[in-house]
Amino acid sequence: MKTAFLTFAFFLGLTVNIFAGNEVPYRLDDDKIQITCNASKGDASIVWSDTRIEFIEIVASNGQFMPTIPVSDAKSLHMNDLMNGTYTLIFKTATEELYTRTIEVNR
Repeated sequence: MKTAFLTFAFFLGLTVNIFAGNEVPYRLDDDKIQITCNASKGDASIVWSDTRIEFIEIVASNGQFMPTIPVSDAKSLHMNDLMNGTYTLIFKTATEELYTRTIEVNR
């Protein structure tokens, strides 16, 4: 009986280890950027942890293009009094786009 129990425990442990490698991969970019938006006031706070981000480009849904903001040494950006609409934020290095996020403002 003792041998059967030990054999069962061994195979149970082996099975757990085999299936543990099949988990859904965690997307690292999911928590590289956090956006907190108060859509009714038109305020947004953006915090990022990816040190590769050098610029943030903001495009409004009305086609208005805001200047690219250099953020090489920064880790956050606060925007106030945004007008109604959708804002697309593009996080970039000097040569490539890293992330794209969207903010909806409805005052």
